[in-house]
Amino acid sequence: MLEDYRLEFVKTFRRPRTYLGFVAVGLISVLIVIAFRYMDVATFLRHTGVSTFFTMVGSPVNALFVAMSVLGGPMELFIPAIVVLVAGDLLAGEAAEGTLKMVLVRPVQRTRVYLAKFALAGTYTVLIMAALGLISFLLGAVVFGIGDLLVPGPFLLINQWLNLFPMGEGLMRLAGAYALATWAMFTMAALAFAISGGIDNSNGAMITPLVLILILKIMVLFPTFDGIRPYLFTSHFDLWKSLFMAEVPWREVWRSAGYLGLHTVLFLATGLLIFNRRDILS
Repeated sequence: MLEDYRLEFVKTFRRPRTYLGFVAVGLISVLIVIAFRYMDVATFLRHTGVSTFFTMVGSPVNALFVAMSVLGGPMELFIPAIVVLVAGDLLAGEAAEGTLKMVLVRPVQRTRVYLAKFALAGTYTVLIMAALGLISFLLGAVVFGIGDLLVPGPFLLINQWLNLFPMGEGLMRLAGAYALATWAMFTMAALAFAISGGIDNSNGAMITPLVLILILKIMVLFPTFDGIRPYLFTSHFDLWKSLFMAEVPWREVWRSAGYLGLHTVLFLATGLLIFNRRDILS
């Protein structure tokens, strides 16, 4: 399986479109740094809802704040789209090109091919999230420097509240948040990959998961679906935000991580079942 993984890694990273995701996270980081560079601090504090409680001298924006902010906005849609761009193409794209048939003609187990390709999808997810964090942090450090981490309440959907972490603790919480966000994106990759194993159209494998996320996010806006909200994997995509609370609700964090892990396994198992029974060689 390691040899299969190595071959898939080399093949995937030879494709120019594989690097579109890294270009995208770089552009996102640059745009957010530019926005913060020319942002008025007083306006920022008014938006946080806490400006009436104290006066801040200087700017709360630094490398940690930029890395946290970049994690916030793009996680809603951009990062999932980048992940499915590759995960959704690994099987469906090759099936459409006919190269998957050539691979499966060899005396090789389909399960081994399937798992090797998903391992690659997981690797790409880790690399994208790492690139997002490192690029935004380094740009923030160059432009604003490094300091304590200020977390405004509206970032966690809490009005008139903020938390201030010392730099060391802020770095640890930020690293943990990126790890949890990566875990959530594994579920997204597994969904796209499972769909990819059942169709020949890579566009369909990329678009379908994003449409599903949009539908689920719209559903939970209505009280009618409150009963099923905890069981939807999209309801746990924001588990990383819990690490920026003063007291981390670890029980809820582990519960959300468990739900995401369960969905990941379910998606992979379903995709493997479909892939093993699919007629690809004819």
